[in-house]
Amino acid sequence: MSSSEARVEDVQNELATIRRAIAESRRATARWGDAYVMWGLLIGVALAVQWWGWAHGVAAIWIVWVVAAVAGLFISLLLRRRRVRGGEVVSLASRSIRTVWSLCSLAIWTFAFVGIPAGVISQELIMPLIAMEIAIAAITTGATVRSRVFAAAGWLWFAGSVLSLFLPLGIQFPVFLFLIVAGEIVPGLWLWRFTRGMTDAA
Repeated sequence: MSSSEARVEDVQNELATIRRAIAESRRATARWGDAYVMWGLLIGVALAVQWWGWAHGVAAIWIVWVVAAVAGLFISLLLRRRRVRGGEVVSLASRSIRTVWSLCSLAIWTFAFVGIPAGVISQELIMPLIAMEIAIAAITTGATVRSRVFAAAGWLWFAGSVLSLFLPLGIQFPVFLFLIVAGEIVPGLWLWRFTRGMTDAA
């Protein structure tokens, strides 16, 4: 075998490895569809309760976010444990995606539970910031696994974030609820429903 043929074979092997990594990342992302639905429902319910509390002047309504965060973390740990027991293979790409979502979530909770009480972030700014963090995570996920679903959801969150900057708080609530349904729950249901068949379709 000549040196040129050896180089071609090495390149082909590397491309095959990359394709396998992308395919595994897509499968791993699809298997987390139930987590996206769960977080979407928790955030949606918490936001609806906060909207009601804001409209009725309930000052301590923010506690609903603490409940949602604790419940979400507990359920996420249970889902993670089930996947580990099921022999889930964690690739570099899927680990990177999980890290991006974890860091964005940490930033979101920091904005909400540190920024607002400290007075450096207003209530009118928190939802655009959260939407932008989710947009970054979703677009990154879509680019990593080449998923049009996540890319579209990410750009929807981005557009919603920019729009919310020009809206009063009372209008931001329904806009954010729409984003949760269209950009979180619906993609999660799609992944959940087509866990096995979506790998080649995304």
